[in-house]
Amino acid sequence: MTAIRLAYQRRNALPKSRPKLRATLILSTPFQSMTCASIMTTDLVTVSPDTTVGDTIRLLTERRFRSIPVVDKAGTLLGQFGVQGVLGLSMPRVAGMGLRGSMSNISFVHDNMSDIRRRLADNLEDPVGNYVSGEFITLKPKDDLTHVVQSLYQSRGNMPVVDPDSGKLVGIVSYWDALEHIFDDLDT
Repeated sequence: MTAIRLAYQRRNALPKSRPKLRATLILSTPFQSMTCASIMTTDLVTVSPDTTVGDTIRLLTERRFRSIPVVDKAGTLLGQFGVQGVLGLSMPRVAGMGLRGSMSNISFVHDNMSDIRRRLADNLEDPVGNYVSGEFITLKPKDDLTHVVQSLYQSRGNMPVVDPDSGKLVGIVSYWDALEHIFDDLDT
């Protein structure tokens, strides 16, 4: 595995009372040589678009996933369904009725837990494919690690890895996948 060490150096021009530290990565192999394929998880848990919302929520909670890929019979990624989707289904309809998108302040709605559960229960038998957005960002197996880390940072969620030729889902990269490989063999 790649050995990474963080070396902290003081900047000379700064006052001693508030020293700024600069982190320098020292790599035994070039950071750019690692690819998405080298860190992605390939043992995937997926659902079909016909899987019910209820069954998908059970998988999310049992596995403690933020999202689950939704794929067709050929393995083509249709999108993901996750915690954000669950929360959206449990919100009052008025939350999505703003003139320019969803309302940001619905403090005038005074729901209790039974109201939230009732709204979610109304959708439990629906196919999860009804709630999957066709707009999503993916990674390719050959993407370099710098791009993968940047994508994870910007998306704030797990990233599906799709074969560019077939369009099939071949892996997932999570924050944990990236952290385990970035800080593997870290000398502190």
